[in-house]
Amino acid sequence: MGSSSGPSARGTYYTHSSWYNGDGNEYGEVQIRSKRVKKALGLGVHHLVRFSMPSSSKRNWAIFEWCSDGSNFYACDNISTNYCINLGKHYLKDVYQAARKASSGHSYSSNYNCNHWTQNFASYLGHNITVHWNCSCVL
Repeated sequence: MGSSSGPSARGTYYTHSSWYNGDGNEYGEVQIRSKRVKKALGLGVHHLVRFSMPSSSKRNWAIFEWCSDGSNFYACDNISTNYCINLGKHYLKDVYQAARKASSGHSYSSNYNCNHWTQNFASYLGHNITVHWNCSCVL
């Protein structure tokens, strides 16, 4: 449940080396976002992480998500999702490292889907959250 086959946004741009090493020193708001998944009788919810890029950036959002083909990290100008949980402000390099840790050693399955990944991601940033496959954040 909560499955997605690939990136949730259209017009994606791939990561820049500053994401890995913190050279850009980007600091922004981190939110758990969600979208309805047509699988699971239309009741499933796919969760992902959205980082608000600084106004000096060429892109609006950095997106981190766990999909059926593994982790997807990218930047985009627009993404259609619903607000779920605010994790506060963090450095992009820390967000990237948390996403990498949540992905490491895992493959997508019913035992480790986007909901499990999102919970692990948040824990690496110091937040204890619970997300559900039928989350009420998507009405």
